[in-house]
Amino acid sequence: MLDSIRQGRSRFPELFPGQMARDWIVMNRIGAGGMGTVYLVQKSGSTEECALKVTDQYPELPGGHEASMMQAACPMNHSPRVYESWEEKGRAFIVMEFIRGRPLNELFRSWAGRLSASQIRWALLGMLGELQRLHTLPRPIVYGDPKPGNYIVDPNGNFVLVDYANARYVGDTFRLLQGEGEFFIRGTPSYIPSEHLDTTGRGVVIDPKSDLYSVGVVGWELLVGEKAPKFGPVPPLDLRNLPRDMRAIANTVNLATRMDRTKRPGSAGVFMEALHD
Repeated sequence: MLDSIRQGRSRFPELFPGQMARDWIVMNRIGAGGMGTVYLVQKSGSTEECALKVTDQYPELPGGHEASMMQAACPMNHSPRVYESWEEKGRAFIVMEFIRGRPLNELFRSWAGRLSASQIRWALLGMLGELQRLHTLPRPIVYGDPKPGNYIVDPNGNFVLVDYANARYVGDTFRLLQGEGEFFIRGTPSYIPSEHLDTTGRGVVIDPKSDLYSVGVVGWELLVGEKAPKFGPVPPLDLRNLPRDMRAIANTVNLATRMDRTKRPGSAGVFMEALHD
């Protein structure tokens, strides 16, 4: 059934420079992926720069207000502040703080050659630290698409998650979007866990361990030096083929990328502890 699953794409044309979205003037596009696009915007009559996230709406997904509420629930300095959100004609709009820094995937590309064990550990610990904060909120949140492109490393070295379009509350039900004879994912095919590829329509209960799988795939890519296959699974790493200082990281990555989520680390905190060993 995996051949019937596609990555979702927006049904709407992109906004263009100078176009208005309520009181916000679109300056340029910052990035895009799946069914959403992020723009640099300014409020009419102001020079302050903000980010505008525009996503398609579906009944199976949280609307702009719910996504912005989840983002606003996160600790300050670990998520962009939300200024305004609304829903209009099948799309959700969220205006948020523009975080200055470098996306983690760009940082990886700037490091020439294979990464060292200390660089890989630093990246994975930074990603997991932000997820641990979400997973332990009074109403825990699963981020849903923790990939390097969704993290900004600010000038102080802090990791900031910037896109909550795929976030869900723990205990909610995840279902693939369904079209005519096809299913669509919202997220990134290489990082989506196997339990989120259910095509029966029953859905699965949202669990923080799906986020751990995605981070495990990032670790696999950094250790192997190549992109993971779409829709997984990634083959287990052979520790004998890795430098000694990377074997503990690889062992933990192997656990995190298990198809059976009950065999993955018990939490982001447990994952982090294993990386320190």
